[in-house]
Amino acid sequence: MASINSWRRQIVLSSEPFTLVSTVEDMLAAQQQGRLVVGFDLEDTNPLGGEIAMIQAYYDLGVRSMLMTYNTENLAGFGCHAPQDRGLTGFGRAVPRGPRPVPRPGGLASRAAQHDPVHVLPPGSQGPVRQL
Repeated sequence: MASINSWRRQIVLSSEPFTLVSTVEDMLAAQQQGRLVVGFDLEDTNPLGGEIAMIQAYYDLGVRSMLMTYNTENLAGFGCHAPQDRGLTGFGRAVPRGPRPVPRPGGLASRAAQHDPVHVLPPGSQGPVRQL
């Protein structure tokens, strides 16, 4: 979280044409203004520390994409370099349902799909999810 806060501060204070975005509308407006779009993602669910409620905290900081696993095993499941692939854990199956009232990634992805039709629907999600 400290890293995201640091990046947020640097973006706000930068003289470069950066814009921190949270929605498709933000992205399109920044594009029209010739600004560089910055968004945050998590490379796996480890930053959640096993707490589903942390999804809200990261969402509030601007995270709009999160991989379930990356290379190795974590609390959510097994990555591509894990010795055995046992799929998602109970925690991993709970992550897409997450806390409410956090808008599910599908809301952003559905709007993005109007501009770029590449999207997928992972099991348990409320709509299409696309890493933007």
